[in-house]
Amino acid sequence: MTPEPSDRLRILMVSAHLAPLEHDAGGRDRHATPGRDTGRAVGSLATALASMGHDVRVVIPRYAHIDLGRIEAKGDIQPFAVPMDRRAEAATVYRTSLPEGVTVYLVDDPRYFGAGLTYPVMNEGERAVFLSRAALELLKRPEVTWQPDIIHCHDWQAGLVPNWLRSVYRDDPTFARAASVFTIHDLEHQGVLGYRVLELAGLSEYGFFTHPGIPALSELVNLLARGVIHADAVTTVSETYATEILTPEYGELLDPLFRDVGERLVGILNGADAPGYEPASDDLIPAPFSVDTLERRAENKAALQSALALQPNAEALLMGLITHLDATHGWDLLSETLEPMLDNLNVQVAILGAGEPSYEDRVASLTRRYPGRIRRIAASGAELEHLLYAGSDVYLAPARVEPNGSHHLLAMLYGAVPVVHATGGLADAVHDYDRAREAGNGFRFESYDAWALYTAVVRAAQIHRHPTLWRPLQRGCMTHDISWGTAATKYVDVYRWAQRHRRPRDIGR
Repeated sequence: MTPEPSDRLRILMVSAHLAPLEHDAGGRDRHATPGRDTGRAVGSLATALASMGHDVRVVIPRYAHIDLGRIEAKGDIQPFAVPMDRRAEAATVYRTSLPEGVTVYLVDDPRYFGAGLTYPVMNEGERAVFLSRAALELLKRPEVTWQPDIIHCHDWQAGLVPNWLRSVYRDDPTFARAASVFTIHDLEHQGVLGYRVLELAGLSEYGFFTHPGIPALSELVNLLARGVIHADAVTTVSETYATEILTPEYGELLDPLFRDVGERLVGILNGADAPGYEPASDDLIPAPFSVDTLERRAENKAALQSALALQPNAEALLMGLITHLDATHGWDLLSETLEPMLDNLNVQVAILGAGEPSYEDRVASLTRRYPGRIRRIAASGAELEHLLYAGSDVYLAPARVEPNGSHHLLAMLYGAVPVVHATGGLADAVHDYDRAREAGNGFRFESYDAWALYTAVVRAAQIHRHPTLWRPLQRGCMTHDISWGTAATKYVDVYRWAQRHRRPRDIGR
């Protein structure tokens, strides 16, 4: 239902990443960008909000690989000056759009976003200042004539925006009605920088923060922490993760700050109905299928086995995962349990991804010992990613920490049953299978332990042998509500809350 004009929100998003523009413009490998999951989330949320009738605009960098002609970008905004300490840098902005009428502004300056400067770069702090400051200065241009109700800032690269709204821009009429929302997609990367960034941002007079539980804030600039401190509302990408980050185990040294945030902190599970991910119409898989034609998945399984040189084996439990091979993503557990799985269970393992040499070597060793049973491919494109979703029986997600993630959600849309560690977004999306109650949509292990993972895989393998039990599990995955429409509705509730609880604008620190 389209909101009444009085209820229609004007929403500006500021992000370093946006799919599909950043990842598919100019033929760039979709698996090469560290901010891919963030970009996918920002693009999907913006489109979902626009489909609800809200006016959504997004500001992102114009990275060198983005082909302006291919995305039909217009250069109808005059270049303008962006204050950077005692100098000004010229910003050139191009305009294009996403589906549902989402306007996208691409901020360009070869000094910050030119060839060879894609993530990470030496001057990442300076270019974060430039991007965020350009986003605010853009709204003051006569060609724009648009004032936001909400400024939604994504990750540390946009963390200065809420700080500026309470200091440098607190008396600017352009932002008089704007409430700020800050979303944490990636807590591991916080934008920890030196004092110079405060000078570039025009905030040196306010100095560092102090927090009794976080001594480092009085010595370094943490852009993510500034976003949290100053935003009217703070979100992260799952309800469970919003609770987890209150603890030292998950809080990445900022847990005392998160505990202070109180009711301003909300967790909202990301959706997964991304454009192009629809098994019934997916032209990247050999046999498109629906919840009513699950038998067609067998053809996709055979194709995946062939593509990865795995043995043709219709009865094997084919486990797929798209991963970075490191301990955060569960490879300390997998390195210990893959061998007994291959020894004792009728399983195969399909891995897309690269990572730490020790784990890559472990997989290579297992590949030699168990030919045709396990295979890893370091780099892959969309076709193999879709085939893994459509052909795997199980999607493995044993991550120690996973704020949200998208691969397990997309795999579920394709009928791959998840086996996950019950953390963050994995815990929110996957409900443990209970045969007696015929409930659940996957297999969870609560304790982060190698044999807890092994037990979960054994349970999956046992049920997989019984099609009358396995088929309902697959249907439950495919019909589970993980839509961006649901997530967008919850974000609108946060936006309304932020408007009602706007914080004082006379506090600059």
